[in-house]
Amino acid sequence: MRSWAADALGKIGSEVAIPGLLKLVEDSDSDVRRSVAKALGKIGSEVAIPGLLKLVEDSDSDVRSSVADALSKIGSEAAILGLLNLVKNSNSDVCFMVAEILGKIGNKTAIQGLLKLAKIQIGMCVVAWQIS
Repeated sequence: MRSWAADALGKIGSEVAIPGLLKLVEDSDSDVRRSVAKALGKIGSEVAIPGLLKLVEDSDSDVRSSVADALSKIGSEAAILGLLNLVKNSNSDVCFMVAEILGKIGNKTAIQGLLKLAKIQIGMCVVAWQIS
């Protein structure tokens, strides 16, 4: 039910729904978290970025994929800066997810972020990327 409600709120597309959706970011059900990420991406507001950034490290790959799509749709400088800040203390999976999202955003700021990201070595992970 929560997942369907999140889907419906995304289809409506009103920023009024963002606070309620952000409360569901930490829901125990991965389907709900995935639907929330998709809904926030459809709404497309920078207000959703902090909540979406929490989901970049989600244990469910479908949730992470939905977050990547949502952040690439928002595509703002705030999203890019938030993603780059995530990398500082993250594992290799997060590094790769951030590189993928920046590649999807593909604007000048994202490219600069990817160039910075390419220089960062975290543990045994040297980040590589493909801009599509």
